[in-house]
Amino acid sequence: MPLAVGALVIVPLNAWLLAGRDFNPWLRPVYWLDSLHHPWFLWMLLRVAFAWLMCFGMMGVFRLVVSRERNWVLHLSDYSYWIYLLHLPLIVAGQRILVGWPANLHLKFILRCLVVPLSLLVVYRFGVRYTLVGTILRWNDPQRAPHAGTGWLATRHRVCLKAQGEPSISMATADSQPFTSAVLLAAGVSRRMGTLKALLDWHGRPLIMHQIVALHQGGADEVVVVLGHRADELQARIGANRDVYEAGGARCVVNTRYAEGKTTSIKTGLSEITVDASSPGPILMLNVDQPRSSSIIRRVLTAQSQRPDKLITIPTCNGKGGHPIAISRSLYHELLEINESTQGMRAVTQRHQQSTQRVELGAPELLWDVNTPEQYRAALAASQAGC
Repeated sequence: MPLAVGALVIVPLNAWLLAGRDFNPWLRPVYWLDSLHHPWFLWMLLRVAFAWLMCFGMMGVFRLVVSRERNWVLHLSDYSYWIYLLHLPLIVAGQRILVGWPANLHLKFILRCLVVPLSLLVVYRFGVRYTLVGTILRWNDPQRAPHAGTGWLATRHRVCLKAQGEPSISMATADSQPFTSAVLLAAGVSRRMGTLKALLDWHGRPLIMHQIVALHQGGADEVVVVLGHRADELQARIGANRDVYEAGGARCVVNTRYAEGKTTSIKTGLSEITVDASSPGPILMLNVDQPRSSSIIRRVLTAQSQRPDKLITIPTCNGKGGHPIAISRSLYHELLEINESTQGMRAVTQRHQQSTQRVELGAPELLWDVNTPEQYRAALAASQAGC
């Protein structure tokens, strides 16, 4: 309704007023408003009304049309600071350039309104977004940080979103329940899939959001998400996702060395988890392309809690090992020493075979691994069938 009123009533009336000095006898009573016999006061009121109607109207449109997070909306939101700072001088400059052009007044107005924002958008996208200026423009919005490297930028960009305010070093629960950390690996390029696996649709939401929510609902007290390829896009989506926020949030960290192998992502994620909880529980390890339900994660944690003497818990289905794996926090420093040359996590499990339990849960989803489009379709179909 506000958009309709603004477009169908205010705009024509505003144009009528602009032409009124010469053509509209109905405006003669308001000519006293200025010495040039032009109804500036009424004209300005209409402009203000139009601006407010457009604001409220666009809010309503976004609530109606954009009910889920969209990457292009986030991009425009980031771009809004840039256009806010620079649009006015460019609009004035454009007005001076076009003032002598023998064309319709409304055509020149529309041309300015199109050229200036589109030009600023192109400049922001390809020349500003990934520079220090782009970071400064979003200094108070770390979940949309474009990249994380070293120094103060890396420190600011690590925390993506926390539902309970600022992250603390120790987050043990008041009732001394075991504090469970989950590391979700999502740094890969997804070459075999052909599209980013983290953004695959999984029952109406991106797979990475499903994984974060499932880990929280399954019993994880904190979720650390390791990003690499297209990290800025994933950070933006995670930071804006309501389901993630309501589930408990996620802490994002960018692994700039993700191309060197999965062990670099594991160690990057482990470096961000809480290590001094007063009642330390296990560490869950899961890949983003291994979709799991909250119930299966809860069953893994239950199996681990029933045998606290075991350092590693591997869930199985028909004898085959699956994920997530639950690892005792006492192995934390040992896990930080893994590398590709020593077979990564496999070397740790081999060293602690006597302290590893394999728990048969009989759930096929423990083995789901969506590396290809065929595997994705098969896993999605199985999950919809309740397998």
